[in-house]
Amino acid sequence: MEIKRNSLKDNVETVPCNGSTRNLDETESQSTGSIGNSWSTISTDQKFTVLTFCLANFVVSAFYALLAPFFPSEAAKKGAGPVAVGIIFAIFQFTIGVSSPILGSFITHIGAKFMYTTGVMVCGFSAILFGFLDRCPDGSVYITMCLVVRTFEALGASAFYTAGFAIIAHIFPNNVAVMFGGLELFTGLGFMIGPVIGGGLFELGGFTLPFVCLGSVVCIIGAVSIFLLPVQNVLPVPREGSVLDLIRLPIILIVGLCLVTGTAALGFLDTTLSTHLKNTYKLSPFYVGCMFLVMSGVYALTAPCWGRLSDKYQNCHNNFVCFGFALAGLSLFLMGPVPFLHIGHHIWLQITSSALMGLGLSTLVIAFPVFIEAAVEKGYPDGLATYGLAAGLFNAFFSLGACVGPLVGGFLTNTFHFETSAAFMGGCEILSALILLVYICWHSCRQRHRNGGFFTEVHTPSEKQLLLPKSISHTRKNSLCNLEQH
Repeated sequence: MEIKRNSLKDNVETVPCNGSTRNLDETESQSTGSIGNSWSTISTDQKFTVLTFCLANFVVSAFYALLAPFFPSEAAKKGAGPVAVGIIFAIFQFTIGVSSPILGSFITHIGAKFMYTTGVMVCGFSAILFGFLDRCPDGSVYITMCLVVRTFEALGASAFYTAGFAIIAHIFPNNVAVMFGGLELFTGLGFMIGPVIGGGLFELGGFTLPFVCLGSVVCIIGAVSIFLLPVQNVLPVPREGSVLDLIRLPIILIVGLCLVTGTAALGFLDTTLSTHLKNTYKLSPFYVGCMFLVMSGVYALTAPCWGRLSDKYQNCHNNFVCFGFALAGLSLFLMGPVPFLHIGHHIWLQITSSALMGLGLSTLVIAFPVFIEAAVEKGYPDGLATYGLAAGLFNAFFSLGACVGPLVGGFLTNTFHFETSAAFMGGCEILSALILLVYICWHSCRQRHRNGGFFTEVHTPSEKQLLLPKSISHTRKNSLCNLEQH
């Protein structure tokens, strides 16, 4: 069902903006909130907002990924074993998953700009602090400090991700998917380049330099945003429903399940694919990295395309998500490949399956507008508060899968071969896509049933009268005349 959303300024009160701080509502008066077909059609404030968010997503994603080349070995020198390192990695996504729905519920009370800038600054300072943890005593003290700092960093990332997604939806209500796809483009680039940046800076200046450099860039972005990011002057309004009410909607649960299985598959590959490539194809670390670049590159390049396609065909959101996650599940069957296909191991098959994985999972950018539309259709107010709830839920599902994926991947590969483990993860994705397909068919039949009979999506008596056959209309008119005579 296509839902046209209007700007929030049409249905909420605003408060005056003092001093030189700019007001987003003034910005919206200069723009329709739609990017149309040209970047030049949006205001300068909107351009600054988009560019700032893209840069922040890139740097924070790069920081998250830069630990991979050197942190496990450095942590081992400080007495942190593989289990402890895994927990240090997992605590980041776990914290985001728990905190995002809570922050999203109170975005209009805290303030979207305040939540965003505070989150960026906390994330940046935590990154810098993490760079000095190598000076901590070995053993439990070092592990505890890593967990504490990573938790604060995740809280900052949760705040700015949730607020950023909500602000983007608020500024561009008719182009949510394409703008979100643009953000994911820079997120994917950050994950691609992060390990390269981390490895290079580590060789150049040791453990501290990568964290200080990227943390400082994040802090600069936050400081600039404090002064130049437009204010979301929206008064807190009574909430029509909570996160728990929203998560009970079938479409939210089903698309959320797709998100969990998709990001879990990514986490699974992060921990298992490199070993499989080295053992099966005898690839060097450089070519293993190139294989990951194929997946990340296709994801980054196709996410904006899916977003634009989704905004153009808004009635097909669920169909696109269903297709994408089914394709991602099929790619895992080929990546093994599963024994019953009798294909054998070929490097071209690995490249193809990695590209298909990136192409399929890039449809997750459509999940965010699906959450918004489901909430608005349910009766939630079409405004920043609802966008915050949707953003919090999206981050929660995404992070839950990213947290569970490496743990499940480690268990499966210790018990089964990579081929069987990949088939299991792919089967989970295909199962979630099939559940979504069943819902799409059920919802379509339900809509057709509702639209049956004489009346089809009409609301006023005059509209209903026009749809009646002439004989019934004439009979009803005579009956009304007789009643008036009596």
